Parts: sequence; C-alpha cells; structure tokens
Amino acid sequence: MSNYRVMRVCLARTEPVLRHWLSDKFNEGDYQTQLGVLCSKNLVFPGSWSSSMRKLGNESTDVLMDVRPLQEVWCKENDVSIDFSNRLWMEQVLLAQILEYQPDVLYVQGGTFQRLSKNLRARIRSEVSSLRLITGFWGDALMGEAHYRTAFSGVDVVFTASSMYSNKFLSAGIDAFLLGWGFEPHSMNYEEICSRPTDEHDVVFLGSTGFGSDLH
Repeated sequence: MSNYRVMRVCLARTEPVLRHWLSDKFNEGDYQTQLGVLCSKNLVFPGSWSSSMRKLGNESTDVLMDVRPLQEVWCKENDVSIDFSNRLWMEQVLLAQILEYQPDVLYVQGGTFQRLSKNLRARIRSEVSSLRLITGFWGDALMGEAHYRTAFSGVDVVFTASSMYSNKFLSAGIDAFLLGWGFEPHSMNYEEICSRPTDEHDVVFLGSTGFGSDLH
C-alpha cells in the first residue's frame, strides 16, 4: 500500500526543446509514454522527481500544464472536452486531471504557483474530496510579504530553497520548511552532455539566479 498519492504540477517552459522532441515517433506514443520521455530527457524540472517519490512508497505523477500537445493527448485518451482556444485551457485541463487522479497531495513546482490562482486553489479544495495537502517548492523571487500572502494563500506548507525564503513565508504567516536545492541525477546520464569532453571545468553554471527581481 502506498503512503500518499501525489500529483506534481509543473510548467515546462522549454518550448524550443520540446519542439525538438515532438517528432512523429514521439507522437505515436500514448500520454504516459510521452510524459516518460520528457522526464527521462530531464525536460521536466527535475525529471526524476516522481520516480524518487515512488521509490519512497508513494504513488506519483507529473503534470506539465503548459505543454499543449501533451495535454491534448491526455484529454483525448480520457474523453475530456476542452476548448483549447480558451485562454484558461491550462487551468481547465489541470482541474480535470486532478479530479481524475484524486491525489492526497498536490505538489506545485516553483513558479507554477503563479498559474494556480487563489480562486483555482479554492475550487480544487472544494471539488477534490481526496485532497489532504497543497504544498510545493519555492526558489524563485517575489518582492514583499503582501505578495507572499496573496500568491500562497490557502497553501498548507511550502518547501524553500533557502532560509531567507523560509523566513519570508513565516513572516507572511505561511508554514515553510527549508529543503534547499538538489542535483538532478539524470543529467549525469544525458548522452548529449556526457559524450562531450569535460576536462576543462569541474563545475559550470549557466543562467541567472534572478536574485532581487520579481518573478525572474
């Protein structure tokens, strides 16, 4: 028997990369096959999250709410009718997926919190009888305690990337626990990276932390 039934909600935000993988061969697969490919290629942040949850004895799945081709496949397989021309299609499909999966825990990854409005979270709580906990991870930037109270209202507890973020949540009256950042083990096996010489640098960081900016 599993400990918890967990659904993690993510934003892929990797459309140029996803287009590379949305080939004819990719599209021949069903929803679970396509989701598995994206996780194995670490196009989900992080790709090993649900597999790690399952190793702990939980049932777990990921939802990439902004990847329209994948969400369209899910709707077709589950006979769910959604108007994808509607600007709220992401929220509508997500709600249908939550109602179908009936999770104990809804885990929101990072900036995806901004897609789950206060009203949507309230609706999820009222319509999903199985739901025991809304939680998630936060390592992005919001300025001011008022923003935290609004962006995370109705969330039970948030795991954070640093003690600074934990303190911001606690000051805003929201329970928080320091989790910190981790390293994605799948990236060590990613052939497009590992097939290249890596003798020049031991560690390389590419990108921006977004520190001090609002929703980098």
